[in-house]
Amino acid sequence: MENIVNTVVEKSLPVAKLIEKPICTLDKTLCQGIDYVEVKLPIIKEEPKQIINRTKSLVSERLRPAVKTFTDLKKGTKHRVKVIKLHTYYKVHYLRMYSWQQADRVMSTETGISILKTVDSTTDFVELILDKYLPIPSDDIHNKGTEKLCNEDAKLHHTVGRLSEFSSRTSKRIYFALMELQHIYRMEIRLLISDIICILLLFKYILHGV
Repeated sequence: MENIVNTVVEKSLPVAKLIEKPICTLDKTLCQGIDYVEVKLPIIKEEPKQIINRTKSLVSERLRPAVKTFTDLKKGTKHRVKVIKLHTYYKVHYLRMYSWQQADRVMSTETGISILKTVDSTTDFVELILDKYLPIPSDDIHNKGTEKLCNEDAKLHHTVGRLSEFSSRTSKRIYFALMELQHIYRMEIRLLISDIICILLLFKYILHGV
């Protein structure tokens, strides 16, 4: 066995001498590379906590301009949205007032006044029917004195307001009427049940008496 080992060593010496120089060159190159990395990346020599802090600082410095740009853009967008909303509000308000003014001008003509008087007369008639078939509830106090005369300064406002109030009052009357009807139905059912109980008790008394 020893002879075999010696033979292998003797035969491998020429090969070892041939690769000795490339190995030394490779080792030297690796050492130079490690030195270069240590010079260019001194962070490797630092503690993990220091590495984390330096990384946070680096990321913060890199992201700070982007965050500032985003914040400025967000503030600018909010300001623009507020301006647009305010502009839209005033525009809608102006158009609404302008529409009412134009409608009032139309209603100020002879034809418009005739139409409004017809609407008022019809509303008066319908209110009489409403009071007859759907009486005023005890908590529905309504003053009609202010509705009989048409306001000359805002004829259309007067008519629209009166019709809106009439619609609301009608809905309330119908609601109270339905509630009262439901209460009546409940009373009738209770009376019916009471009568049935009395009849059953009577039959029981008769049967026991017999």
